[in-house]
Amino acid sequence: EQVEILERKVQSRQDPGGRADLLRRIAHVQEVELGRPDVALQTWKSLLGYDESDRGALDSLERLYRATAQWIELVWVYQRKVEFATQPGEVRDLRAAVAHVYVEQIADAFEAIGAYKSLLEVAPDDAEALRELDRLCESEQLSGDLLEVLEAEARIATGADDKDAFETRAARLLLGALEDPHRAIGKLASILERTPTHAEARAALEDLSRRDDTRQAASVVLDPV
Repeated sequence: EQVEILERKVQSRQDPGGRADLLRRIAHVQEVELGRPDVALQTWKSLLGYDESDRGALDSLERLYRATAQWIELVWVYQRKVEFATQPGEVRDLRAAVAHVYVEQIADAFEAIGAYKSLLEVAPDDAEALRELDRLCESEQLSGDLLEVLEAEARIATGADDKDAFETRAARLLLGALEDPHRAIGKLASILERTPTHAEARAALEDLSRRDDTRQAASVVLDPV
């Protein structure tokens, strides 16, 4: 009965602000007093018709969609929040939340990859996003994307061992799936310049120095070492 009274008041109010306030009260009654979160969800969505950036409505939708395991709808809420976010850090966190839902709840690796790439647009050196992209691109055998991720990880790595590890994996990709040995030589040269005793890089260059198409380029790198 209380909801019916409030709904009639919504119809009689002319000002959007007043209607929005009444809808908030209705949603609260539906969820808390009547125990109907499913109905409250629809009321919160109706409220967005008056103010699509209403943070309280979006927060409530986020909470209820998560509680009821409506994952696609939860992603929609995060994406709406991104539209109205003003700080890069907030955008980063929201896009990370989208990616986590795709990975952990929906199990859609390709959508997760897209979400992490969007995150990198605002935080290009984000180590967590790069680490997850590394894992996802490798598991999905996306060699070109994986190469870009490895190059970014090598760029932000602070230790020589970590840089060597990322560039070694990049060189393996270039020598294997991507079939670009000349570009691989550049990666191997970078490793040896930093770590002259790196056994795998040296061995790969020695193999390349015995191939007609890469002999000269590989030998130039090996001779000074």
